[in-house]
Amino acid sequence: MSDSLPKTSRGTILVVDDDEGTVDLIRTMLEVRGYEIVPAYSGRQALAFIDEVAAKVTDWRVPGLDLILLDIMMPGVDGFKICQRVKDDPKLCHIPVIMVTALEKTSDKIAAVEFGADDYITKPFQPRELAAAIKAKLQVKAREEHLLRRMYELSILNAVSAAASYSLDLRQVLANAAERLMEHMHLDAVAVFLLDDATQDLTLAYHQGFASGMPAHRRHTQMDQGLVGEVARTQKPTLRLDIDKDPEFKGVVGKDRSLLACAVVPLRSSDRTVGVLETYHHDPYYFDEPALALLEKIGDQVGVAVENAQLFQHTQILLIKSSALSQSAGEGEA
Repeated sequence: MSDSLPKTSRGTILVVDDDEGTVDLIRTMLEVRGYEIVPAYSGRQALAFIDEVAAKVTDWRVPGLDLILLDIMMPGVDGFKICQRVKDDPKLCHIPVIMVTALEKTSDKIAAVEFGADDYITKPFQPRELAAAIKAKLQVKAREEHLLRRMYELSILNAVSAAASYSLDLRQVLANAAERLMEHMHLDAVAVFLLDDATQDLTLAYHQGFASGMPAHRRHTQMDQGLVGEVARTQKPTLRLDIDKDPEFKGVVGKDRSLLACAVVPLRSSDRTVGVLETYHHDPYYFDEPALALLEKIGDQVGVAVENAQLFQHTQILLIKSSALSQSAGEGEA
C-alpha cells in the first residue's frame, strides 16, 4: 500500500466519578499505559457523552468508546442508571462496564451484576488489578466485535453480490453495486473504471457522490499511469490519505463534504483485471486493513458481474449483426 494505515491507541475509556481526585488518579494511571481517557464528573455528564457516542454508531462500529469505569454512588444520576442505559442499548451493550466503587456489600455487587456490569472493583484498588481487569474486558470486547464485523461484512458481500448480479445491463450492474456499497459501507463517493483489453485504456464508466462529477484528467488513464493504472497492473489494493492535498486528486470534491481518504481495489474475474474500483470517505481513519480486504472481495464479485455483462453485451451485438447479415442475404436471393 502506498500509505501506511493510521495508528490508534489501545482504547478509549470513559471514567465516571464525582470525585475529581479519583478521576485524575485513574487518568494518570491509564494514560501511561496507552489508553485515551474521557473524564465525566457526574452521571448526567456521562449520559450526555454516551448519547453522543450512540448517535455515531454505524453497524458494528462504536467510535470513541471502548470501556466504561463507573462509580456507583453519585448525586442525581447514579452508576446503576448509567450501566442500565448502556446495557439496554443494542448498539452499545457489548461495551464493557466496570464498577469502581467504595461499596463492599454483597448486595451492592449483586445489584451491579443485575444492572449488567461486567466487573466490580472496590476502592481503594491496586493499579495492577484495575489494569488487568481492563485488559481482560477489552479482549472479550475485541472477540465480540470480530464476530459482529464478520456478520457485517457477510451482509455487505451478499447485498453487493445480489445487486451486481441482478442485471446483465453493464450500466445497471455498476449503478446497483455502487449504490449498495455507498448504502452499506457509508461511503461518500464511488468511481468505477473499466479496462479496454485492446487499447489498455482505463475509462471512467460510473461515478456517484461527487460534487461536479470526475475531473477530466482522471476520466482516462493507461495501465502504466497513475493510481488507477497501478492498481489495475499490480492487482493490489491501495490506500491514499489526505487526498485533498494530493495533486493526482485535484478537483475531486465530495457532494456533501470533503473527501480525505481513497481506497482503491482491482475488479477481477478469473484473475484477470477488468477494471478498478475507487471508494472515498471523509474520515481519514475509516479504511483499515479489514476494510481493504472486504473491498478486495467486493472487487472480485463486481468484476465477475462486469465480465458477465460485457459478454452478454458482446453476444447481443453479434446476434444483431448475424440477424442483419441473414436479412441482407435473404433480400439478395430474392
